[in-house]
Amino acid sequence: MTTGQLELTDASDRPAGLPAGYLARPAALADAPAVTAMLNLSSQALLGEDFLTVEELEGDWRAPGFDLLADTRVVLAPDGAVAGYANLWDEAPHVLLERWGRVHPGHLGLGLGSYLIGWSEGRARQSLRLAPAGARVVLHDELINRLDIRAQGLLSQLGYAHARTSWRMLIDLDADTPPASPAWPAGTRVRSFVPDQDDRAALQVIRSAFRGSWGYVEMPFEENLARFTHHQRTDPLFDPSLWFLAVAGDEVIATAFSRMSIADTPEMAWIFSVGVLPAWRRRGLAGALLQHCFGQLWQRGRRQVGLGVDADNATNAVHLYQAAGMRPDPRHTYLIWEKMLRPGG
Repeated sequence: MTTGQLELTDASDRPAGLPAGYLARPAALADAPAVTAMLNLSSQALLGEDFLTVEELEGDWRAPGFDLLADTRVVLAPDGAVAGYANLWDEAPHVLLERWGRVHPGHLGLGLGSYLIGWSEGRARQSLRLAPAGARVVLHDELINRLDIRAQGLLSQLGYAHARTSWRMLIDLDADTPPASPAWPAGTRVRSFVPDQDDRAALQVIRSAFRGSWGYVEMPFEENLARFTHHQRTDPLFDPSLWFLAVAGDEVIATAFSRMSIADTPEMAWIFSVGVLPAWRRRGLAGALLQHCFGQLWQRGRRQVGLGVDADNATNAVHLYQAAGMRPDPRHTYLIWEKMLRPGG
């Protein structure tokens, strides 16, 4: 069996919508290298760069509540190579479901994308009974690069509409001069995250900071905590010394987490989960945390830093990042497409 070929199993089938000779089945953990290779080929064809690592995909597949059998589909070509993949994220309270998938660039135009989207919708509709009675339920297709015209056309044909845009923003730090030191509001200070000690407090800040934001759905806390800690512990680049908490006394009031690189741009550091408790907003905490991240990453040799942001963020995050010297990366503008599965009451 060559690289990228998967063994057929009894669970493989030939569903309607696939060309003759193509099969579909749930993913298994052993498939991670071949599926990752296919996903990276898709990204290379569009952007000239990889998308993720095997470890990242395995971390997603092992996440609490994620069921490989129910929540994934791999499409196999007649020669056994991975020709397509999709998964569905379905979390309580089951009102916002997220699908994601790709087709091998050598197998485009054969209907595989339509099949995978159709499978995702069918799987999503199984969760309608779990959503609160009368609640609006939507399915999102995440991470559609604005350069991917083919995917956008297909989603439009299948009843999806562009709902939101997210940007990757970048800053190039001076090669020789460290970033300016942050100015902390009176009574606050910064410290690094301590695993097992700070998980709950940090997650509470993130939930409070993003509550009310577009697309935010609050899941049960313990379930949220299990996924939050899982993604920390399974991330091979997780470094708690680069996860920063702003505190007032013993209270955690803001967060900014960073890592040394991401799969598609290994030389670029990344910042995520920048959040401030509502009662502490407009005091400069987010800007101070951002500047602190820049400084710490600069000390470790990074000269470019990126982050992702909702282009229409209600807390004016885009302006905050622009004021810090960041700019949108036109190659990494992503569109969220949405399909309503059930109208709200």
